[in-house]
Amino acid sequence: MKREKRHILLFLDNCTVHNNAPPLSNVKLQFFSPNSTSKLQPLDQGIIHNFKTFYRREVVKSVLDNLENQQHVTTISTLTALIMIDKAWRAVTLLAIHTACFKKSGFPSPNLVDVDYTLTEFNMLNHPFGKLFQNKILRLTTMC
Repeated sequence: MKREKRHILLFLDNCTVHNNAPPLSNVKLQFFSPNSTSKLQPLDQGIIHNFKTFYRREVVKSVLDNLENQQHVTTISTLTALIMIDKAWRAVTLLAIHTACFKKSGFPSPNLVDVDYTLTEFNMLNHPFGKLFQNKILRLTTMC
């Protein structure tokens, strides 16, 4: 970062473990004021909820697969849980992070377009307006 002459502003909560950060030449640490972190932290604004939704979907798919294969599985192995966590995290998109989290927290960011997220969400939910939105999105992407 220093060689590239990049300057970074890193927002942190006022947790005591953050008080002993080493001095960094191109990174400025900005601490949130006490009792404001739940309103400002992007993870608290929706990333965690989004991730948990995708994780629960993976768990339900696993249970349904086991039922379909007539297997009676009452526990999930650590490896299977980690695989589900990986899939769930990969399902959280930049658009979801931008829209549900940073935008709600008041952080500016560049315009992001993530068509795959939008199409997948409408297909997954079988939303009655899904087809309409898909067509509009496809028209917009061909214009860009």
